[in-house]
Formats: sequence, structure tokens, C-alpha cells
Amino acid sequence: VFITYPSMSRAMLRVASVLPSATEILCFIGGEHLLVGRSHEDNYPESVTALPILTGQTTEYTTAGEVDRIVSESIGKGLSLYT
Repeated sequence: VFITYPSMSRAMLRVASVLPSATEILCFIGGEHLLVGRSHEDNYPESVTALPILTGQTTEYTTAGEVDRIVSESIGKGLSLYT
């Protein structure tokens, strides 16, 4: 889907993608040049790894049980799992 605005030139369009599948689709349809930022999980196509990372996670993987505990605890306190 392309949205155009009469007062906005194509040179002004910028995309910050925080969803890896959206990044991949945008690149696939030829819009990689519009990307100015990505999520910490974006790694394909490899060229997007040079873009600034705009998100992060608050957990680190240790064991499934430990991650479950941390996620449950964070959600219970109303905290975000991402930065």
C-alpha cells in the first residue's frame, strides 16, 4: 500500500520499521532506500543491519523457565518487555 500526500515529495518519505516482516516486505517491493531505522530483531536482508536500532528487549535468554518468570513478573507489574 502506498500513501501519497500532495504536499510531500518522495524524497521526504522515511520509514522506521519495528516489525521484521514489514521490513522484509518493504525491501522486497523496492523500498529499502526509505528505511531510516529498524528493530533489534531485524536482520534480513543483511543490508538493513547497518541501520540504527530503534528498539531493544528487556530480557536476555537464559532458560525458558527464567524468561517465563521475568516476562510474567514484568507483565504483572505493567512493565514493557521492550525499550
